[in-house]
Amino acid sequence: MALVVVGAAVVLGSCSSATPTNGTAASTNATGAGTSSIAAKWSNPVRIDPDAALSGLSCPSSSFCMAADNAGSAFTYANQRWSSPALVGSGSSGGDFDAAVSCPTTSFCAAVSGSDAFTYSSGSWSSGEAIDTLSGGSGLVDVSCPTISFCMAVGEGNEAWTYSSGSWSSAVQVTASGADIAPVSCASPTFCIALDESGDAYTYSGNSWSAPAQIASPEENPSLISLSCPSPSFCVAVGENGPSWTYSAGTWSKGANVTGSGTIRSVSCPTTSFCMAADMTGDAYVSTGGSWSTAGQLPGAAAAKASHGGGGGQVSCASASFCVLLGANGDAWIYS
Repeated sequence: MALVVVGAAVVLGSCSSATPTNGTAASTNATGAGTSSIAAKWSNPVRIDPDAALSGLSCPSSSFCMAADNAGSAFTYANQRWSSPALVGSGSSGGDFDAAVSCPTTSFCAAVSGSDAFTYSSGSWSSGEAIDTLSGGSGLVDVSCPTISFCMAVGEGNEAWTYSSGSWSSAVQVTASGADIAPVSCASPTFCIALDESGDAYTYSGNSWSAPAQIASPEENPSLISLSCPSPSFCVAVGENGPSWTYSAGTWSKGANVTGSGTIRSVSCPTTSFCMAADMTGDAYVSTGGSWSTAGQLPGAAAAKASHGGGGGQVSCASASFCVLLGANGDAWIYS
């Protein structure tokens, strides 16, 4: 992918020819049947944030993405280029920003970090609103917005908050078990699923949360790390060590392992027939019907990790033909 710096923005060109920004020759490193074409769709890395680790990502369309870092800055992808950083805020709780981000459209996003929630509208971010007053300001860990008028945020203290018509609710307890809640994914304002650390799933139906449904036993050490629900009848959950689970028509089942090595960080399913998962070492995996295939390591990922000490692995897909993957070192890759 050719890149040209125009002012403070990085402009992305064709994926077909270029040298990665770190100067290392591109390599698809594809393994397995049918994965060469998948690997060939990845761009070379573009350094969008040289100063901090990227922690949040959401791409509602192939023409817009929002990324956030752990220093309180956000970056938008539009017109095939990444913007310069826009300050979101460090939050009232202090410390790293470490935001989770969700954008249902190109004109609205929500982010949570620490005790604070932020909204993006008309091209700018709001100041932080302290919605988590129960867990010492350190608990907000994930947010999901299926529409511009509804979001669900969850925190480590097993609480949830809803955003509706411009305001956030007070906290509602998801479970009395004491297990930390995260992640969460909402397909609509009347359907969300949240997972806890012990392997239980909770369903939100528009008014309340269900009793826990065990999708993995604690003995399995599921380490549920990410969840994506493109519709109320389909979700995919992944664990850090590679296992996956599928929710279909109200029932959870154990799926195929994403990988036998590497630490999975995220999964994104824009449709019920396509999901992409990513690990901390720059490997991406694709599911198109239950089984997972590897696309190999992204171009320049090994050299970027070695020289900049990053891990990363946040992925967001607007469709089966457009995804973005972030490295913690500030790099971004585009799948198209």
